[in-house]
Amino acid sequence: MRRANPFNPEAIRDQHFPLLIGGHYRMRANYRIVRPKGTPSALLLFTLAGEGLLRTTEGKIACRPDTLVLFPPDCAQDYATSPEGGYWDFCWCHFHLPEDWKLLLEWPDSTGQGMPKVLSLLGFPPPLRRRLRATALDIARLAQGCSPDDDALAMNLLENIFLRCRRALPPTRSRDIGFVGILKEYILDNLSRPLSVARLAEICRLSPSRFAHRFVEAFGETPRTYVERCRLEHAKRLLVTGQSDSVKSVAYTVGFRSPYLFSTRFRAVYGFPPSALLNASDTPKRSPSRVPPSKRRQGSQNKS
Repeated sequence: MRRANPFNPEAIRDQHFPLLIGGHYRMRANYRIVRPKGTPSALLLFTLAGEGLLRTTEGKIACRPDTLVLFPPDCAQDYATSPEGGYWDFCWCHFHLPEDWKLLLEWPDSTGQGMPKVLSLLGFPPPLRRRLRATALDIARLAQGCSPDDDALAMNLLENIFLRCRRALPPTRSRDIGFVGILKEYILDNLSRPLSVARLAEICRLSPSRFAHRFVEAFGETPRTYVERCRLEHAKRLLVTGQSDSVKSVAYTVGFRSPYLFSTRFRAVYGFPPSALLNASDTPKRSPSRVPPSKRRQGSQNKS
């Protein structure tokens, strides 16, 4: 069983991964991870057995079986094995949060702003709970694979978990769900085209000023920032899955007029150039022929 390293919890900040990393741990009472500044990636914890414990500014939260905990990017993380439970059996996954997943993560508010999201599955039908458990274990297994296809499949399964949870929850009360849905669909279908504020406002039949104001209310950022995020996320998927043979073609496919500007913005957001993913798409991430099994187990200690 791979174990986390409680003495170096910040090591994850130095690890660059295209889509996600994850695992399945069974930890004893001495396990605790503290990251005051969180991580650039999102973190999902799925408790299978035993009990975990979250420490937040609002108090302690128990993580009992069939509980999901989501730490958004840069959200402070402090989680441990609960002394009452004696052990904590859970799946974990650090992943880069795609922009088009935000609506899937509108869980009932159980914590305050800047806090981890907590969702108990106890009210879900037993067959659905069993299916979600099995999916979480599949993600943990695929995250240890050697192929970019493993990562892509793991991301699909992760989205499947969020979709099934979303479907089992009461409908959202957001007045902007129609506005958001129309825009997200249009933007994602037209990333290669110019997406000016004027054009997006025309789609929604609003004036540019009214549209920009409502967009910030619904999305929490400006249209320009959101469109760029979507373009970079799509570019990353194209590079990871090997659907393009050059950085230049990816840049034009996702709507950047200049490959140089694309590379500059990509590096600023992800911390490494797009060419790194293009080169890695043909090379296994964790090659057993190059790294002895004992070293791979040791190296995985820094991942959770």
